[in-house]
Amino acid sequence: MASAICALAGGGEAAPLPKGEGLKVVRQECTRCHPLRNIVNSDGFTAPQWRDFIVRMTDLENRPENLDVVVAYLAKHFPPYAPDD
Repeated sequence: MASAICALAGGGEAAPLPKGEGLKVVRQECTRCHPLRNIVNSDGFTAPQWRDFIVRMTDLENRPENLDVVVAYLAKHFPPYAPDD
């Protein structure tokens, strides 16, 4: 069932993500069930918020080396949205 949901979610559609350490792991892990545009379109999170969010969505807590890489990349490139004043 999960694979059917993942297939319906769009899989690994390309999205412009910033280059940087961890990008390959983010693409590998995050496109298992959703397109990368979900990340690009997010409001962003702090590192602890990204960690909590990722742990709720995935089993990356079983691969802590990948969890740490993904959290570091996302926190750096997709911090909380702050509108320009």
